[in-house]
Amino acid sequence: MSEFMYYKIIGQLIKSKREERGMTQEELAIRVHISRPSITNIEAGRHLIRIHYLYQIATSLEVSVHDLLP
Repeated sequence: MSEFMYYKIIGQLIKSKREERGMTQEELAIRVHISRPSITNIEAGRHLIRIHYLYQIATSLEVSVHDLLP
């Protein structure tokens, strides 16, 4: 599996968990202290996600980092 496919899967998992919680991209972006377009790009797999942002996203979504990994 290519590196970019991993980003896409991680993005899909983030989006799924966010939607399960009824959270908008804007709300998640505010909690993580990044822009809403960055969240859009992360969820689409177009943006490399740095590990500290992955932890912040997991915390904001009240899930384990492992829940966001393929």
